[in-house]
Amino acid sequence: MPIFTRMLSTEQYGLYALYNSWLQVLTILTTLRLTYAVFNKGMSRYGDDREGFTSTMQGVTSIMTLVGLGLYLAAQDWVNALTGLPTLITVAMFAELLMTPAISFWIARERYRFRYRPIVYVTLLQAVANAGLGVIAVVLAEDKGVARILSIVAVQVVVGLFFYVRNILKAPRPFVFEYAKFAVTFNLPLIPHYLSMYAMDQFDRVMIARMVGLSAAALYTVAVNVGLVLKLVTDGITQSLVPWMYQKLEEGRLEDIESRIGQILVLVSVVVLVFIAVAPELVSLLGGSRYEASVNVVPPIAVSIVFIFAYTIFANVQFHYDANKFIMVASTVGAFANVGLNYVMIPRYGFIAAAYTTLLCYVGFAFAHYLFMNHVVSRRTDGRRILAPITLVGISVSLILGAWLLAALYDHAAARYGFTAVLVVVLAIRREDVRGVFR
Repeated sequence: MPIFTRMLSTEQYGLYALYNSWLQVLTILTTLRLTYAVFNKGMSRYGDDREGFTSTMQGVTSIMTLVGLGLYLAAQDWVNALTGLPTLITVAMFAELLMTPAISFWIARERYRFRYRPIVYVTLLQAVANAGLGVIAVVLAEDKGVARILSIVAVQVVVGLFFYVRNILKAPRPFVFEYAKFAVTFNLPLIPHYLSMYAMDQFDRVMIARMVGLSAAALYTVAVNVGLVLKLVTDGITQSLVPWMYQKLEEGRLEDIESRIGQILVLVSVVVLVFIAVAPELVSLLGGSRYEASVNVVPPIAVSIVFIFAYTIFANVQFHYDANKFIMVASTVGAFANVGLNYVMIPRYGFIAAAYTTLLCYVGFAFAHYLFMNHVVSRRTDGRRILAPITLVGISVSLILGAWLLAALYDHAAARYGFTAVLVVVLAIRREDVRGVFR
């Protein structure tokens, strides 16, 4: 990111951001998010044929992607006008959509087995290849925004093709209709939920690009990408936590889950506050002087990630008990609220308003999922619950107040670093608790 924010103009980087936003929504429609909760259920349900389940999921996404490509080619002028992307870029996007799920399914299967080293190696390979080929393409090309997009597509397609073939060859039966029926039936009711999450995660950038301009979208995207460093951490914790949590739920050991979730939420909140404290320096490093205005977006985005992390944990408990309907309703309401607030606030207050409307919606979203999760757990376990309300409220209030204080100190570096030092000392004092969480 520090490389490409300096090599591309804000308009070119804005095109790259717009591509990623539409890639996310098409990923939902062409993969049905089969790499998410349903995959872990499939790994448990079809434990004697996990390779076959993986290959079948890949087959389903391939069929959906090819159907989507056919529909696009039949109405490409209308779609291009809607997305603001040219035909070349959109066709390249479908190539990425066809191959990338193969990598995602392989990674999901390895995570379920708690095998992380191969994932690290493949991830590093992709990162180095994406950056290296991207720099070469941007230097040589006149249209640098398009070159950046196509360089990423090329890497994803090559790596994805390897795992695409591997997943098929490893499976005794490459496609099993029973597996496909189970996964699609489970996930179809959740598509409104996943689309709503897209609206809350990505559509703000589309709205900013339309209502303010590509340069504003680039400024907002840099701040969001700074926050994504945190989301990579929380996503990694979630992917590790969910298989363990499912095992504890099957054993009925809710007390183990409650103690660890509370500790993890506290630890993640402290890390987020440290991150917010050094946000001005991070934005300067990753974006450069042209993106200084992005710094005020970082605090609400960073705090949002904690609530995303919390609701994801709560939702996965609901997935375990097959309680999917509330997830769809809550997500849809939250997404409409977010889009409506953006429509009113962005023209008045600029791109920064989108960060605060997103935070507000995620706070409500997390608490709604918390209440319904405990309702479901209570019904299934004779009145038991996961995580006391006072714990969640206390963590949330402390986090928001701490973020507000740090944002107010952005012009006072010494005070920010002093606050950070206090947090680090607290972590050092409670190091045994921290070690316990990591173990």
